[in-house]
Amino acid sequence: MADKCRILKQHELYGYQIAYYLLQNEELALKASVCAIRELLGTERLYQEPPARQKKAIKDAFIRHSLMVKGSTIKQREEPPAEHGAVCREHTA
Repeated sequence: MADKCRILKQHELYGYQIAYYLLQNEELALKASVCAIRELLGTERLYQEPPARQKKAIKDAFIRHSLMVKGSTIKQREEPPAEHGAVCREHTA
């Protein structure tokens, strides 16, 4: 677990910067970042990969969750909030 935390901590700021760039909103970027980190904590295979693949997988997770958050905020404007079945329920909060 300590290795997981160390690896994620190395990429935490980078991931948040990606989320903020895509969302242009601190609160939404934080939601996306938390969800991405939660997903990555449960991805055991990631931690056996070489550093370059780890960074790409981490980047992909932050982008994916940022887009899910963005999609949820757009959908909320169109209709009442509903669960979208994503990995993280916080996207709909």
